[in-house]
Amino acid sequence: MKDRKLLLFLSLSIISSLAVLNVTKDILYGLSCFVLSWILYGIGMNRKNKQ
Repeated sequence: MKDRKLLLFLSLSIISSLAVLNVTKDILYGLSCFVLSWILYGIGMNRKNKQ
């Protein structure tokens, strides 16, 4: 189940970063969107593990 959620989040973050890249035509914005989504995912998992 955890692997399924991770795969779903990975695919959604790739799709969103590609959408940002397509709109802005700047690879830095696309990469920053991808990195930011993974940072937020890590923060969320850290909070979930503490509870």
